[in-house]
Amino acid sequence: MALDQRGKTAILYRMVMPDHLCPYGLKSKDLLERQGFAVEDRHLKTHDETEAFKAEHGVETTPQTFIAGKRIGGYDDLRRHFGLKVTGEGEASYRPVVAIFSVAFLMALAVNWCAFGTVIDIRVVELFIAIGMCLLAIQKLQDGLCCTYRVRDSSCESSVVAGRHEQTHTPRLQDQELARL
Repeated sequence: MALDQRGKTAILYRMVMPDHLCPYGLKSKDLLERQGFAVEDRHLKTHDETEAFKAEHGVETTPQTFIAGKRIGGYDDLRRHFGLKVTGEGEASYRPVVAIFSVAFLMALAVNWCAFGTVIDIRVVELFIAIGMCLLAIQKLQDGLCCTYRVRDSSCESSVVAGRHEQTHTPRLQDQELARL
């Protein structure tokens, strides 16, 4: 792990498709740039191109980062390379849940103010519960769809509570799974 990475170049291979933009690829690019790297961003534009890249390099996921000709790995590996904390496989992060409840509370205040002309009263609690449950249900539906294949799906980054994911199936397959529900 080098301490000063200024003036260095990294090569980043990540999925950039018309119907999917890998969030872990974006996070990797941002992390590299914040660490002072010039990023040679190589887009994998099709499912076949992504599969060929993974087979050629013997990896199961994208994004993949190379620094000084050495493969560092995916986003978690890149964080480890820079000495940053990585959430463990069994660890849960409650950031998405806190964000959902924060938004639900603010929405409850706004609805109560618009509908009843007051910000604080007992209806705020009722609205908070109703809005919060709706937002959690939407999150659960999203998690259920991306976890159906028991693969890592990066389009479901917000489902950190359920675990980290990375996409390996096309959205068309996910649409077919949705149709079966």
